[in-house]
Amino acid sequence: MRRALLYSTGRFAAAAVLALLAVAGAALAGAQPRPYPVYNEYHLDRTMKLVGRNFEGARQALAAADFETAKALFTRTREQVAVSITYWRHNERDDGVRMLRAVLDGLDALDAALSRPPVDAPAAADLAAGADAACQTCHGVYRTQDPDTGDYSVNLSK
Repeated sequence: MRRALLYSTGRFAAAAVLALLAVAGAALAGAQPRPYPVYNEYHLDRTMKLVGRNFEGARQALAAADFETAKALFTRTREQVAVSITYWRHNERDDGVRMLRAVLDGLDALDAALSRPPVDAPAAADLAAGADAACQTCHGVYRTQDPDTGDYSVNLSK
């Protein structure tokens, strides 16, 4: 009797597990896929504000010969700038992608200069200025300032 009870309980448990798997599978099959989040103008604006603060802090650290802090802040700047490539690709702006890559190349060169002791501070400052100039090239094309508020926004109509 006991053996028969275990056998029927085991069969019931197996059937219950199969039923749960079937329900879960059906739910997953019918579920709508979650759309991939688009990196939009809001994200770009937020990122660029962070980039500006980090870049300025890195330049100050560089001027103070605090190369470790400068390197850390320029590295964070590079990470933030790199993510914004999604925005330019989504908006099909190949020139924006090219400008972004120029900024990244400048930040990579700066990272290499800050990684070789002793750090050549004037050369590093020149590389930082070059990376900033690459940023300003993109800003000159795609950034607009509101004359009343002073706020910046992206202008894709150019």
